[in-house]
Amino acid sequence: MENEKVSSENTPFKYQFEILKMEITSIQDAIARIDTITHQIKNWATIIWAGSISLIISSPNSPFVNFFWLTAIIPIIFWFTEGHFRRRQRVFIFRSQKISEFLNSSEFINSCKENRIIGFTIYDPTGYQYFHSKELNHFASIKTMWYSKSMRYFYLSLIAVSYLLQTIILIHK
Repeated sequence: MENEKVSSENTPFKYQFEILKMEITSIQDAIARIDTITHQIKNWATIIWAGSISLIISSPNSPFVNFFWLTAIIPIIFWFTEGHFRRRQRVFIFRSQKISEFLNSSEFINSCKENRIIGFTIYDPTGYQYFHSKELNHFASIKTMWYSKSMRYFYLSLIAVSYLLQTIILIHK
């Protein structure tokens, strides 16, 4: 009698469901790590950009003063780097949304009745099964990441300041 109770509690469905819960936790951790990385990318972009500007300003007789506009390259490089990480993050978010859709669908209810996960891939945190889908490519396109408001305004403002300073220096001479 006791063995029957244990075996009915340890069904494949329960193991699959536990793996699905672990996947959700894993995805949330990955999203948080990427948030930290992108924050650090912005910090380094600001530090290196400001440092290069201060080096140029500190030596006004330097021939580099005429190439002040080159400091705009620094934010561009970091912009592309952050876009890459944001795209990876969106893939995790996409998978998280697919899990949410499954958990709120009739397939999940049918899976509970059948006592096994039906019609859903277990443990695919990177969303590999969706890599060639139009839906994922639209949701996490690199172009969408580069033009996101948080990145666009931050990096374009650094680029604009570089060109503004170049203009001020040229007018001043």
